[in-house]
Amino acid sequence: MTPSHAVKKSTRYRYYVSGSLITKDRTENAAALRIPAAEIEQLVSDRVHRWLLDPGSIDKSTAARLADPSIQHRRVARATEIGKHWPELPVARKRAVLTTLIERIDVRARPDRHRLRPGSAGRARWMV
Repeated sequence: MTPSHAVKKSTRYRYYVSGSLITKDRTENAAALRIPAAEIEQLVSDRVHRWLLDPGSIDKSTAARLADPSIQHRRVARATEIGKHWPELPVARKRAVLTTLIERIDVRARPDRHRLRPGSAGRARWMV
């Protein structure tokens, strides 16, 4: 999906658009989604915030890459600290954390399924 926007009566609307809508490939098999940016970004931010406050989830998703338990413990403690202050963090800081943690976001038809899983380069693929 690609970030996009529209302006109507001097109001800017941000959203994410499927590639098929941009390339005009509207075949039956082409997924054609247009998702409001604020909603999906808030959903991802909320999920990451909860993940940061859950030591078990952090441990589970990072333990395979960290052999040293003391490093793992420090990473969990740091994530918890970031999670505690998440609501008042500046947008730029949140964006930096999100881009560090998340490699990509996959949007699925079932909104009840979401998870964070390890991806390449130590970042995760976020399933929404």
